[in-house]
Amino acid sequence: MKTVFLLSLLCVSHSNALRLGVDNCSEQILQKIINSKGKPCVWGLVTNQTGFDSHGVRTVKVLQDRGATIRAIFAPEHGYHGKVVAGVHVADTIDEQTNIPILSLYKKNISSTLNSTTNSLVDPKVLDEIDGFMIDLQDCGMRHYTYISALYQIMNQAQVSKKKVLVLDRPNPLGVYAEGPLVDDALRSYVSIAPVALRHGLTIGEFARYCNKYFFNDAVDLQVIPITGYQPTDGLKKLAAALSPNIASLDSCKGYSFLGLLGEVDPIDVGVKTPKAFCCIALPKTIDFADHQWESLQQLLQNFGVVSTRYEYMSGTKNQPCVGLHIVINDINKLKAFTLFLAILEFFKKAGVNLTFSALFDKAIGTSAVQSWHKGKLSRKELDQRIENELQSFLEKRKKILIYPSIRIANPAVAHK
Repeated sequence: MKTVFLLSLLCVSHSNALRLGVDNCSEQILQKIINSKGKPCVWGLVTNQTGFDSHGVRTVKVLQDRGATIRAIFAPEHGYHGKVVAGVHVADTIDEQTNIPILSLYKKNISSTLNSTTNSLVDPKVLDEIDGFMIDLQDCGMRHYTYISALYQIMNQAQVSKKKVLVLDRPNPLGVYAEGPLVDDALRSYVSIAPVALRHGLTIGEFARYCNKYFFNDAVDLQVIPITGYQPTDGLKKLAAALSPNIASLDSCKGYSFLGLLGEVDPIDVGVKTPKAFCCIALPKTIDFADHQWESLQQLLQNFGVVSTRYEYMSGTKNQPCVGLHIVINDINKLKAFTLFLAILEFFKKAGVNLTFSALFDKAIGTSAVQSWHKGKLSRKELDQRIENELQSFLEKRKKILIYPSIRIANPAVAHK
């Protein structure tokens, strides 16, 4: 009901200009959210380098200027400035401009605290001093990208400690479409935090609502400040800030929709730690791969609406020259990214390239069925049917929590053919 109230409060605007959740988080709204003593809340702000309003002002300053009291800033994977590489421990520090402590949500062995009701994500002393968590993070639209994992863990902490959660919503850069498998229970981890579709098609606010309804039994005191002037197919025109060291552009973000997983398959290189991260499909030069084979792959990509050109570079992870393709996705709303991912695996297998899947692969994709299919233990029909059944269930549930349903055209990625 609280989310509905905030929506009705905000939708009186006659402007069609895009306004982010942080833009819409007015002083009036903040004053209405009070603690058990009837006073304005003291907040812990979960944010990073993506936390800016539409005018480029940092979220922490915007909120302070509107009267919010922020006791601590909590930083997800990659840290408050977004410069820590993937998988590396994020240290606690201080925001030099406000002197607010920045506390890490991404520490060593974090996966061991998954779903724990006694986890130590937040120092108990800090937890006692705040009334709730305010969240402003730009997600990338893929389940294995861990900003939504941080949100999930904060919601879990809030449920246990009876704290409020206020999400300042932002667009999903991959648009509205959902595709791919959910998550097998045995494979849940920090890169597969909850059984939602691999490409979930939700804004971070909608993701919070989905989690609250289906995983926390509506026990989290959750409110979402929505975006206005927004349609679900809009995505983003550009990234206001790099999401992380290897997703610094919208092209990288769109490429991550299928290259994020492909990067977990050797010897394929996807440009990580280069200026074209997640914009490349390449192999080391030492592998014999003929020109006509690259041309065939280009045609395959073209069939999915992906433009590609030949490209050579020095791998940032393999430390050797690679040759392959640089890709451009013109319309992410028309891309069946998961189907393309499977097609590329099949293409390289038929071309005689011996593929090896990383130890993280099954956790990231959420299922062992893809490897079973690749090894010939499961037919493509069986794989497709399993994934389609899971996806249809997710889509039915998703309908009940959507905030922006006005232009939700048919999902092109439901049928995996």
